Amino acid sequence: MKPKSSPDSVPEIIDISPRRAFHWKRWLIGAVILLFIISTRSLGIYLSAVWFDSLGFSSVYWYILELKFALFAIFSILTFAIIRLALWLLERNAGPSLRARRSIIVNEQQISFAPGRVVKIVSWIVSVVVGLLYGLGMRGNWGQFALYLNRVPGGSNDPIFGRSLGFYLFTLPIYDTLVGWLLFLSVVILIASIAFSILSALGQEGTTRAAPVSFLTRFPAISLAMGCLFVVLSASVFLSRYPLLWQDHQAFTGV
Repeated sequence: MKPKSSPDSVPEIIDISPRRAFHWKRWLIGAVILLFIISTRSLGIYLSAVWFDSLGFSSVYWYILELKFALFAIFSILTFAIIRLALWLLERNAGPSLRARRSIIVNEQQISFAPGRVVKIVSWIVSVVVGLLYGLGMRGNWGQFALYLNRVPGGSNDPIFGRSLGFYLFTLPIYDTLVGWLLFLSVVILIASIAFSILSALGQEGTTRAAPVSFLTRFPAISLAMGCLFVVLSASVFLSRYPLLWQDHQAFTGV
């Protein structure tokens, strides 16, 4: 006869499944925070609009606000699109090696995982966050774009470069801003290409020569990203010659 199991011999069952009852609370807290941010920002816009309207410059305020929003939207979308496209190309180039499983040691325990899915999620998060942050930063350059959009031709050309005064006052700051933006994108893409190359070169399970072969096949991605960076740097150096006309030196000013 089999011995009857006593209540004391039943193992304790620990439930580690997520509690869905608290999900609605998280969404509620997030909605409250978002509503607070929107209401605070809306109140600031309303007060500023009333103040400008009292001075008779309501149209000026709304023009500045629209220009800031346009700069935020344009540069956020473009930055997100360019970085996401570059990361997608790097993911596609390193596809087979990212789907292969790898082993790492965590707390003296060997853990096997395939980094492909994690890399895709991280790529989306990085693209969105970087795009939003750069778009928010570009709002501060609304003055340069306002001057450029409302520029008027005029002024004599300088004897060194043959450029008009309007070029130095209105166009050159926009060129510097755009080159700085492209330089930022080039650095981010170069760092991403190096990270993908290192990740692809990591040892894979069941292979012996995966690391050197994987690194050599991913090296053109780094070369292409570095070539783009050098092109943008050359454009930055090309533009840096114009400020020599008015920069102060030790013994003289200008060229």
